[in-house]
Amino acid sequence: MVWGEEKDCLLGLHSGEQEEVNMRAQAFILPWLVILHFNSRRRHMRHLVLLPDMLDREMFRKLRVRLKVEINRS
Repeated sequence: MVWGEEKDCLLGLHSGEQEEVNMRAQAFILPWLVILHFNSRRRHMRHLVLLPDMLDREMFRKLRVRLKVEINRS
C-alpha cells in the first residue's frame, strides 16, 4: 500500500497488479491491529488487515497516528 494525498492510495494486489483506491472514512485501529477499508474505481470494496509484525514498529505507530488524524478530519 502506498498512501498518497488525502485518502488516495495505491494497493498492490496478490495478482501482482496495482489498483488505485480511495480509503473510506472508517478504520479499525488498535495498538496491535489495523483494518482499512477502501473503495476502488472498479466499484469493488477492498480491505487490508495490518498486524504490527508486518511493518517496522515506528512505521506502524506513524500509520495509526496518521489514520486517526485523517479520519477525524472527515
